[in-house]
Amino acid sequence: MNDFFKKPVLITALCAAFGGQMVSNAAFATDHGDTALVNGTARNDARLSDYFALNSGKMLAFILNTNPTIGTPAQLPAQSQTNYIFPTDVKFTANVDNHSKVNFNDALRNAALGGTIEDTSKIQENFTFTFTFDSNNKLTTIMSSPDTALGISGFYPTEVNQGDLVYVLGSGFNGAETKVRVNGRLAVLSRVLSDNVLVFIAPIFGGKTGVVTISTDEGASVSSTSELVINKFQGITPETLKNVTTILTNTAVTDAIKAGNVMALADIGLPVHSFSGLRDDPFIRTVQQGKNIAAMAVELPQSLFTHGRQKVLITWGTSAFNSITGPSSDVAGRSFGSMFTPEQFIINTLHPSQQVAALEAKEAAAPAIGAATQAVRATFLMPCQTAFQPFSTTNPAQQLTLLSTPPLNIDCAPGERMLKAPDVMIFDTTKPQHFPDGRAMDNDQIDLIAPYDPRVENLRRMEINATGVDIHGAPVVASPAANDVPLSPTFPYLGLPQP
Repeated sequence: MNDFFKKPVLITALCAAFGGQMVSNAAFATDHGDTALVNGTARNDARLSDYFALNSGKMLAFILNTNPTIGTPAQLPAQSQTNYIFPTDVKFTANVDNHSKVNFNDALRNAALGGTIEDTSKIQENFTFTFTFDSNNKLTTIMSSPDTALGISGFYPTEVNQGDLVYVLGSGFNGAETKVRVNGRLAVLSRVLSDNVLVFIAPIFGGKTGVVTISTDEGASVSSTSELVINKFQGITPETLKNVTTILTNTAVTDAIKAGNVMALADIGLPVHSFSGLRDDPFIRTVQQGKNIAAMAVELPQSLFTHGRQKVLITWGTSAFNSITGPSSDVAGRSFGSMFTPEQFIINTLHPSQQVAALEAKEAAAPAIGAATQAVRATFLMPCQTAFQPFSTTNPAQQLTLLSTPPLNIDCAPGERMLKAPDVMIFDTTKPQHFPDGRAMDNDQIDLIAPYDPRVENLRRMEINATGVDIHGAPVVASPAANDVPLSPTFPYLGLPQP
């Protein structure tokens, strides 16, 4: 990805170079700056620059990167140089839909989008993770799950005196109606702490194993895929029950769990993590500029979303604050999803379930598709549903002629449909992680997306001038092999900030 997308002075140059084919008031950028309404409020701290869903085996992390204008710590206010100050009036959210059906019948959509969502109007959040900050810059990460499908993610034993108190992470737990059995025997004690957390004491003895089944009065039932091992259970005594009761009546913990506080789950030993702070900007681009971003991340067991359910997730990030009307200030899902108009004003102000219908309406209201006029290009820039062969920027001979090559025609032929999709990421957790299946941090998105969007290819051509250097005067590196800062192999997976 190229840092020049952030430069307002270059936006005007692009418009001029393309002969007026782009509207002059659009912010031509990746998700590093494609939020027209937020840009107008000068609230860079509310702009989403990147969104990632990372599969690290048994865990799944969601990462929201914000504020593409930070630069290096030396360019920040003194109080932010070691600890970036997040806004207190912005709500950032990672959203997960694990119910909407996705098929892989359309080869073009598979290559460009990672699949086809069968009914985009039914996209909805089954899990949300909301990041907010108080006046002390303290992060609170809240998990909300309207998902009522009964599911088990994992069991996490905690030794309590002579017995083991077992936490269960899952979904669809609903108070007194939820029952826990181990090898068919009802658990001596079980209590639902939230829709996603319950606890029980296993009615088995030291060294033995048991299959755990959780059921509801309505008949829903789900069993563990593996047996639960309790190594130190010696029987329930009054002292055990007293200790368990003390834990379960600790309102500081139980109230936080009921409220969905992710770090409360970490406090009781569940494998969840949350993070916020300054990190290196992970965009792979030419030329790397050493910029930083403000990041938020949460990591949980992958099985929370996929156990007993489909393995293909739909996910996206949002930001919202009171100065912007509408349900979303910024939406970030697939790369370049809202880079151009009219998508900017449609996608960033609507829920993903409404975006395609709005784009369809815009298409119907546009001038005749076959009329190749500047007016059509200036008001309707969505790509046609046809793959094409872009120029190869790795060929030096082609690099020298790119600027003299006319921009690609982005008008559709008569009767040809335009490729429309909501700004969400389709993420198949069973496949290796690489665009278009999700997105790895070292994916060079402009090279990967250019073959499916002539607008992106037109911008890529602008990176190279007649002397074989990029717009910053540095030698062209068409496809960087790695980020300019080593990525962390552990949570939160982003590289340390640039000095």
